[in-house]
Amino acid sequence: MKRSIFVVALVACTALPALADPIGDVRAGMMKFAGLKSYQMSMASGGHSMTMQVVNPDAMRIDAGGMQMVRIGKTMYVKMPGAGGWMKTENTRGGGGTEMADKVRAMATD
Repeated sequence: MKRSIFVVALVACTALPALADPIGDVRAGMMKFAGLKSYQMSMASGGHSMTMQVVNPDAMRIDAGGMQMVRIGKTMYVKMPGAGGWMKTENTRGGGGTEMADKVRAMATD
């Protein structure tokens, strides 16, 4: 008796249409990511680690292996391990977090 109830339930479940839309779910997640005001990402692999903090529209900070980078607008400051102080670079390419968000939005709509 228990076995026949299980078989009927199994057949009923497999007969229902799939409601999952994996592509739509990924696109929705990408759009939510692109709309964030700020976020932090951390990565580690093989003894190396990196942390990136982004505040949209145009500020970010990266710490990786002793190297630090701060970017505000188109001005970037870099501090290398053992190199002393901060080096300033102006008129750098890219728009920081906003540019990344625009690329994510473009990928989500393709």
